[in-house]
Amino acid sequence: MNLNVIDDSGLNGSYSTIIRVNQPPVAGFTFEPEHPMVNEQIRFDAGTSYDPDGRLLNYSWEFGNEGMQFGPGKVYTFFSFTERGTFNAKLTVIDDNGAQSTTNVPVIVSGAKITNAGIGDPISQSFDLIGEYSLSDSSKSIWVFVKPEEKNSRYYPQSLDSCYPHNASMQNGRWENRISLGGSSDSGRFFDIIVTLADEKANRKLHSLMYEWWCPDYKGNCSDAGFQDLSDGVHETDLIRIIRSNESWNSSQNISNIRLPGKVNIVDLKRDTTPADPNSNNASVNERITVNGNRSNDARDQIWVLEHCLDGRWYPKSIDNENNGGHVTNMISLGPSSSDWHIDATFKGKAGDSYDLVFSFQNKIAIF
Repeated sequence: MNLNVIDDSGLNGSYSTIIRVNQPPVAGFTFEPEHPMVNEQIRFDAGTSYDPDGRLLNYSWEFGNEGMQFGPGKVYTFFSFTERGTFNAKLTVIDDNGAQSTTNVPVIVSGAKITNAGIGDPISQSFDLIGEYSLSDSSKSIWVFVKPEEKNSRYYPQSLDSCYPHNASMQNGRWENRISLGGSSDSGRFFDIIVTLADEKANRKLHSLMYEWWCPDYKGNCSDAGFQDLSDGVHETDLIRIIRSNESWNSSQNISNIRLPGKVNIVDLKRDTTPADPNSNNASVNERITVNGNRSNDARDQIWVLEHCLDGRWYPKSIDNENNGGHVTNMISLGPSSSDWHIDATFKGKAGDSYDLVFSFQNKIAIF
């Protein structure tokens, strides 16, 4: 800038100086992993931020309503989100002249959580756990672990079917798993219920280890059938601490009565009965019924056959009842080419116990 001055006598003088206009900094950052899960450590890196005519002095990070970090020269930081959802990650950079710039990036956090139990709830010895998961995690497997409150206790993986070790059943963003909380003398005891997502390698490893523990030829000690820590590839996404009640079973889930088109017909019942011991007060009846039927042409949903017992619980039946317990992955599929269907139902109880068999349709959003 040049300045010229002239007085009333015609004399003049001049002065020149250079004025530098500060340019504001440019904020930018990246984060990894690009698809984080609940409680997963995320690295936020502001290395792409810069100041065109100076240097950056401060980096301020904000993560939705969950946290804020500020400090000189803090180019990168680590943070994890405790809930599923879309969160706003905000970075503000300040240069050596006090100018600042801000940028915002949405972070989508996925995971699985429990929806029918909460922290401090009294839970029965056997409990059907139900929850939700992000559809972006459909390629992963949900495993549920139970961990007694004692220090250094083990993580015990749970299976929907105790006869055939398996991860939780997953369908359309909802999942189900049956858990077992200690023995009959453990009422009043605290347990942690941990929900995890496992990648393919970890899933295969868990299946293999659980099969060894469940296998009749297993020679190890049953007390060793657990993990000191969660293995690689198994990521915790939800945890609740509950108290064991004195009940053996949780109450039955309500079943919606939405009228779906179609009709189910029973053709016949084939019985294969193992007689009870008439001299025992605790004699058990092991009776299998094969139900054959057909359906009307307008039926396009899936058939469920449910056993309703004296304890008020609903037990889904299966065409593969020996191995998989007749839950979500084994329902009878209705194909357009055939109207025939069949199901196997096995009853276990005292002689004289009565059961209801309920035949129903299930649409795509139903789960038990």
